[in-house]
Amino acid sequence: MDEKEIAVRAAKFGANMVGAAVSMSTGNTMAGAGIGGLLNNVIEEFDKRVLSPRQKLRIERTLDMARKDVADKQNAGTFFERNDSFFELRDAEVSDAGKLLEETLYKCSEEFEERKLLHYAKLYSNICFRNDITYEHAYVLLRLARELSYRQMAILAYMADGNEINMNEWDKVFKSHKDIQKYYDFYVECQSLYRWRLTCQPNDYPGIQLGDTPRTVISAMGLDMHNLMELNTIDTNGVRGVLDAINTLVESNR
Repeated sequence: MDEKEIAVRAAKFGANMVGAAVSMSTGNTMAGAGIGGLLNNVIEEFDKRVLSPRQKLRIERTLDMARKDVADKQNAGTFFERNDSFFELRDAEVSDAGKLLEETLYKCSEEFEERKLLHYAKLYSNICFRNDITYEHAYVLLRLARELSYRQMAILAYMADGNEINMNEWDKVFKSHKDIQKYYDFYVECQSLYRWRLTCQPNDYPGIQLGDTPRTVISAMGLDMHNLMELNTIDTNGVRGVLDAINTLVESNR
């Protein structure tokens, strides 16, 4: 898409956001009406910001995808479970849902890895349907989602299938084989997932290891991230390929 087309689409930004508010408020549930109302409030807030055409396009795309996801879920017979205060006005007349939406759109506007936008949209729409996801939990997930690379999302998708990643001896291999240095960033990404507690040590580990982290599985929070962002749609073949390359060298080093 060239810059001219981006500018044209960005010019339609406000109208499209209003359209999203109207369509997402359809239905006979209070939650549906709540989404429409809070979208209008967030629209007014974003109208005051100076955004580039590309940023506006990212927001528009995210809203379009969230709107479609909500409609698809409703058409499939999924109902809003929210019966808490998620959509109620709170501090400075802003609801928890409104604060999370504003933060979601802000993060999307800054997200250059645009393959992630679909999963931001899934994250927000699923939070609106899930009564068990508190505002605090949702905010932590949203903050961590901004930190995730698309490949880390693929790693979570790979691990959600019941796979563990065993990093035992990886340090030694990376130090002794220069030809594997191109995969060191993958090692760093796996370690970061553990540091953010999206992965954890298996139950058969005797206590917590604060230093090296040889074996990791997806954690409860990692599984929440995977399910809410619907990461099961991500192709994990690239992750499998990197793991095969690293583990082949590990085996040859023994």
